[in-house]
Formats: sequence, structure tokens, C-alpha cells
Amino acid sequence: MKSTDQQSKYSDEKSLFEFILDHQEDGIWVSDKDDVIIYASMAMGKIAGIPPEKICGNNVLKDFSEETTRDFNILYVKAKENLKPHWYEVPVTTLTGERTWQNGWVIPRVEQGRFLGMLTTIRDVSKRKKSEIQLEESVQGFNNTERIAKIGSWNMNVETKELTWSDQMYEILEVEKDEKPTFDLYFSRVHPDDLDYVKEIGSKVYEENAPA
Repeated sequence: MKSTDQQSKYSDEKSLFEFILDHQEDGIWVSDKDDVIIYASMAMGKIAGIPPEKICGNNVLKDFSEETTRDFNILYVKAKENLKPHWYEVPVTTLTGERTWQNGWVIPRVEQGRFLGMLTTIRDVSKRKKSEIQLEESVQGFNNTERIAKIGSWNMNVETKELTWSDQMYEILEVEKDEKPTFDLYFSRVHPDDLDYVKEIGSKVYEENAPA
């Protein structure tokens, strides 16, 4: 049996670890070998929208709706089977019905090749994901506008002199998209009657960063 001093030390260490975990920005929860959640941090409760104590006791794979954990469970099972950590970023509908994007690590707890449970970190990245989706939609809208108007566009990094072309620019010049855009490549697609004028404009852009 443990002495009173040992028990007190264990209790103090446990309290310290829980204090550290509860003051992390990322949510953290731990499941046992039967996939039952045995610990959930305060941040996990905030992300899920319910108190941590109501998260504990639930089976990860059985007690939540498919809409809530469908995509996450695929990664959880994969990590459980191969006993290796996996990174995830998936859409999750929280227990309060909020649609979110979450990412983090699922890390198997392993001893002598046996699965003892899972440690999972969670971060709500909904705002960042929403911005990425909006940017992607904006770029797609821009590309559609160029395609309809049959115009292309390009940009140059004034420091590195590297060029980027829009999708329609490649289409107009009949160049494969895996080719690196350069002024020489562009000039090779210009009609000879216009080449001197276009080169003069291109030279000002390249050397003086002047607008085209």
C-alpha cells in the first residue's frame, strides 16, 4: 500500500497536471481501451459546448451522432488499428448543433503493443477554414469572370521578379499549366508585329516596376 506521503504527492501531481491541461487553449480528452472518455479538459467543454463532466463516460464510437463524429471516427479507428498518431482536420457538428471545423492529433496510448486508449487534442479552426473557403470561392469567381470575358491576368513579385498567371492566361497563350511563367515564354506567344511594343512595356515592368 502507498504511504500517506506518497498518496499526497500523487494527488498534488495529478492536480498540477489537470491544472495545466485545463488552462490550454486546445481541448484535450482521453479515452480508455474500450473507447470510453475518462477525461475532458475545460477547453474541450468550451469547444463542445457542454460541461466536461457530461463528455466523460461516453463511448467515442457509439454514443455520439454520426453527424457529430463521422469524419473524426475514421481517423480515430485508423490510429487505434495501426497504433500510430494521426493528424486530422474535419467538419464537426458539436453537441449543441453548431457546425464547426476542428483539427488536432489522435495519439494512441500503447503499452507492449496493446492499445490502452487515446489522447486527443482539439482546436476549433472554424474562422480560419471559413476564410479559406471564402478565398477559394473568390478565386473561382475571378477565374470564371476571366473565362467568360476571354481575358487573362498576371502578377509579378517586385522583389523576386517571379510571375504568376491566371488559369485563363495559360488558356489564351496555349501553355500547359505545369510550365513556369516567364517573360520570354510570354513573348514567344506574341505576334511578331506587336513584339517590339510588348517587349518595351515588359522591360519597364521588369526593370522599373512600372504598371503595364
